[in-house]
Order: sequence, then structure tokens, then C-alpha cells
Amino acid sequence: MGPLAQATSSNGTELEQVTCGSAEQEILRAEERKRVLHALAALSSRRREVLVLRYYLGLSEAEIATVLGISTGTVKSTAARGSGVWGPDYRGRSNGHW
Repeated sequence: MGPLAQATSSNGTELEQVTCGSAEQEILRAEERKRVLHALAALSSRRREVLVLRYYLGLSEAEIATVLGISTGTVKSTAARGSGVWGPDYRGRSNGHW
């Protein structure tokens, strides 16, 4: 079967479309998650907070500033310095797509 499989009931009625990933893709995703978590663990708590709020939860700089009680300028500089830890492949990813 291709990347999409369709589940059917016992009477042959289509129930839903299910996305099926290969085992290799799942392993690569797991390894990528490990690299991101390792990189985040190496950061100060402030940088880690800013990066998670910005790139994983997708908060704006203003929202992060409010949540953390810091200026938007501090959010910008902290995000820029913190994102350098894992290189250009991860910069700009957002909303849980690490």
C-alpha cells in the first residue's frame, strides 16, 4: 500500500483515511527529536523558554515578552542567540515541526 491506507468496517464501508509512515521515517523523526532536545538542554533556561515558546508553540515576540515579563527586544536577541545552537537546519521551524 502507499502512504495512505483506508480503514474499512467488516461490511466494507470506508471509515477513515489513515496516514502510514515508514519505519525508517519514524526512526529519522525520533533521532531529530533527540537532537533538538539535546540542543535545548544545553541552553540556559531563559533561552530554552524563549525558543520553545517561539518555535514550538508559535507565540509571537510580544506574547513571549508578556509571558516571561521581558521586553520584545530581549525576546528577539535571546531567540537569535539561542537558535544558533542547532544550526540553520532548524531555524525558522515553528508549530511543532522540529
